[in-house]
Amino acid sequence: MSYAHKFDELVMVDLPPENRHSDYRDVEVTAPYGHVVIHYGDMTQLDEFATGSFDLVWSGQSIEHVPLENARRMCREAHRVLADGGHFCLDTPNRAITKIHTANWHGGFIHPEHHHEFHADELRKILTSSGFRIKREAGICEMPDTHASGEFHYSDFVLGNPITDDIQRAYALYFDCVK
Repeated sequence: MSYAHKFDELVMVDLPPENRHSDYRDVEVTAPYGHVVIHYGDMTQLDEFATGSFDLVWSGQSIEHVPLENARRMCREAHRVLADGGHFCLDTPNRAITKIHTANWHGGFIHPEHHHEFHADELRKILTSSGFRIKREAGICEMPDTHASGEFHYSDFVLGNPITDDIQRAYALYFDCVK
């Protein structure tokens, strides 16, 4: 989403193998090239990282995998570890659309490991109450027919715009927040 800066160091936070789903316990995570560090731990508890020590925190399709209170803690921790002016960017499924997607399927979440799928207003409130100013929000994978009809249309995955300013009409929510 247009973050054009090169990094000096990239830190990936991943669960230690023993805390992962059994399907992923034997997957070895290695740094693909220099200046990449893998930190095994909990993304909602970043105690090992100093306050103000990062310019960017990215959470890609992960906040929905923790209980709601842990998601709030994750946002507060992202705020803490960011330097002033740093960005917290994240994307996550849009519950306004996923509840339509799962209505005739099983009525739950789109993935069995999801704990909470967010509505845009709900996530916006969590981000601002964590101290962030939202610089940009966008929808990923516009679902115009689904949104309009209240019935899921798989054709939207092909026909909808890849990025939309109308966050309510998209399959995933994207927020770019600034400390």
